[in-house]
Amino acid sequence: GLTVSNTVMMFDHEPLAAAFGQDGTQAWGGIAVGTTHLENIFIWPDGSMVTHNIGTQAIFGPVFDANGCDLAGDKTNAEGIEWCAGYVGHGKQTFTVKTDACYLKVSLIVSDVSGAGDIAIGFRLQEDFQDTIEGYRDYQALSIDAGTIMHMQEIDAGSPIDADSGGTVANQVEVELEVRINADRTVEFFIDGDTPGTEVTHTWADAADEITPFLFILHDTDVAGPVYVTRWECGLQN
Repeated sequence: GLTVSNTVMMFDHEPLAAAFGQDGTQAWGGIAVGTTHLENIFIWPDGSMVTHNIGTQAIFGPVFDANGCDLAGDKTNAEGIEWCAGYVGHGKQTFTVKTDACYLKVSLIVSDVSGAGDIAIGFRLQEDFQDTIEGYRDYQALSIDAGTIMHMQEIDAGSPIDADSGGTVANQVEVELEVRINADRTVEFFIDGDTPGTEVTHTWADAADEITPFLFILHDTDVAGPVYVTRWECGLQN
């Protein structure tokens, strides 16, 4: 089971926003920016998220409309935003492999799945931001790729593995994606609460790795349009 000692974010109102300044090129606490490769922090009462701009973003924070909270940036081909909940340090949403059995469960709505280059949720090694998921040394994720839900993994900077989960998602239909890293380092994936039609055996390589949950939004040629995140739940397993 999953513990109630977790972080639940509903993205139901505007956050506080500021420049994050992790790479030394911008001041901490300054005005949030859309410059490519720079970071911002967005703070809600129920949690905070650090973002990394992939390409210059005219829209670099949450946009609220009648459908909810859109986290997809300015919606340009080959650009996007990574949202990361554990980058700030050793908080409730930073975990240690084998020491912590953890999970991330995200509910989201993609307006146009044909434009989803990679819309992924999961865990990655806590390291400097990259412009592609494959740039990270280690990760385990579920990704929406043009409507197909894929398993994604990379181990110790080896060859990235993308495998069809057997799941799909349609335009403007809410889907719940979940990734669990168990105490024995095995990884489990769930789509709308069920195991995918095509199961895979993944294991996180290194005990004691510090990992962070993330949401990665990268647009393809068609552009995914708004990506509404309705719920983010992350914490320790029982």
